[in-house]
Amino acid sequence: MCSEEGSSEVQLGQTHVMAFVTSQLVQPYRDRPNEGTRSIFTEFLPIADPSFEPGHPGEYAVELGRIVDHGPRESRAVDTESLCVLAGRLV
Repeated sequence: MCSEEGSSEVQLGQTHVMAFVTSQLVQPYRDRPNEGTRSIFTEFLPIADPSFEPGHPGEYAVELGRIVDHGPRESRAVDTESLCVLAGRLV
């Protein structure tokens, strides 16, 4: 079980998923000075299946990242303007 702050762990049958959330203050994009951003990264570990290799994400990890990212982005589930700390300077 994950006990680290910002982490979560779920197990459904033989499927085991761990998630971590981190944040950092950065400058916003020039064309969106009042909006923060978010990124989703996925990784399949070799312990899950011998076809997965460590290092750069493989085809399945990239596609899963796209699918997982698409839902919240298109539904606007995250209000990116609420991620703004100081307009034009920090998000």
